[in-house]
Amino acid sequence: AVAGFGGPQPARMPTIEYKRGNLEQGFSQAEVIVEGRYVTPIQCHVPIEPHAVVASWEGDTVTFWDSQQSVFAAQETIALALGLARRNVRVIAPYIGGGFGGKCTDTLSKTLYQGIAALLAKKTGRPVRLEYTLKELLFAEDTRNPFIFYLKTGVKKDGSITAFECKAIARTGGYASSGPAVVSVAGQGMVATYRIPNYWYHGYCVYTSSPVGGEFRGFGHPQAVFARETHIDEIADALGMDPLEFRRRNSLQAGDLIDTDVVANVPLMAIGAEACLQSGADAIGWKTWQHPSKKSGA
Repeated sequence: AVAGFGGPQPARMPTIEYKRGNLEQGFSQAEVIVEGRYVTPIQCHVPIEPHAVVASWEGDTVTFWDSQQSVFAAQETIALALGLARRNVRVIAPYIGGGFGGKCTDTLSKTLYQGIAALLAKKTGRPVRLEYTLKELLFAEDTRNPFIFYLKTGVKKDGSITAFECKAIARTGGYASSGPAVVSVAGQGMVATYRIPNYWYHGYCVYTSSPVGGEFRGFGHPQAVFARETHIDEIADALGMDPLEFRRRNSLQAGDLIDTDVVANVPLMAIGAEACLQSGADAIGWKTWQHPSKKSGA
């Protein structure tokens, strides 16, 4: 189903799932289980240049001069919204002025301002320019999807992970837009960073009476990484372990298999994760770290 202006909406969003191993067995092997709830807020793009478009007709062909990141996706989507053949839609994007995902017109929920400009231009027989105000941008354009994450991780006392479960709920507003894809990417970030023999990620995208959620720099990863890494710190704390050492022990290494809906059992290439962790630790003086319970006065 296609989302938004001129198109049908899916009555129910798909559940996004990634599974591996036996979750129940993995938790039964754990010596410590840590659970947590993590919330990320809605965010707006607020680019330097707002969404602005000029629409002009010549016969049955309409041309858009648009502040646009994805001209070919916009051409296809706008044609669908206006009931035109693709060849009768031309999109020109001379300048963007900052996009960050919010100016990727690849779903019908993002064609509203182009569609309005085109219909007004057709009605008046004159070119029409439409530009969102900053206030309009805050509710009329895609936002970063707010999430609620429920995480549960089982570990042994040596720090090895035995099981991991994540339930993610994302708010997508009144239109699907890219919400399900964002939930999918968030799940990939959850399960494709650390060695986890048994996991279950189940993500849900829900309609709400709020601004539409969709592409926003990172596309689901910032929300997931915030929740996951905060959770990792809490696990290390529960074990009394250095959080850096916990990450080193569990990070995926070259040759480990990656298995999501994008890639299936593909060996991971060398990505320099160990060197990245060490460089970061050196930069912030991590070698002087102490567990809070060991600090004087704690």
